[in-house]
Amino acid sequence: SDIKFRSDSCYYLKTNLQFPADYGLGSSSTLMNNLADWAGIDAFELNELSLGGSGYDVAVAKSKSAILYQKTDRERLIKAVDFNPVFKNEFIFIHLNQKQDSREGIEMYRAKPKSPELIEAFSWITEEVMTCENLEYFSQLMEVHERKLSNFLGIKTVKEKYFENCPVFVKSLGAWGGDFVMSRKFLGFEDYFSGKGFHRLFSSDDLIS
Repeated sequence: SDIKFRSDSCYYLKTNLQFPADYGLGSSSTLMNNLADWAGIDAFELNELSLGGSGYDVAVAKSKSAILYQKTDRERLIKAVDFNPVFKNEFIFIHLNQKQDSREGIEMYRAKPKSPELIEAFSWITEEVMTCENLEYFSQLMEVHERKLSNFLGIKTVKEKYFENCPVFVKSLGAWGGDFVMSRKFLGFEDYFSGKGFHRLFSSDDLIS
């Protein structure tokens, strides 16, 4: 029979991670999804009641591939996609030596009024990223996305904060302010990031299977 939570019972749940807890690779949303499956309840509703946010991370936890995700007032639009650019081996991911509380970023975003023009601009960038076949153009799209989000939130980009003299783009991932950023390889990139105090660098193959 289906397992259900009982209001008159207490539960002790133990989970195991296959990566350090400060990496912020969707462990909370994965837990929400797995708990919901186990309890026979809606994962998006559980996530909204406990963590907040758009539910994108929960949709990713449910999926077996990359997805496009859009949440409107009426529905969630989830589309599986094959994001496999020819230049993916040029990507690097850098851990920022801290764990970001995603709820802070979520509340900051929620407090700001969103315009249809801004939503349209980000949607256009996403569509361009999905069909981009050129690393230089991809890099430009990352820069534009960071600048628009920086202007919207009223805070500095991660590049301005930590990597102002970096010769390539640095893209925040998830809630702004911690965990991982994405960049691309350049001559001496390992020494550059290590010299800034960031020693945990990963390639696409390290993180994405």
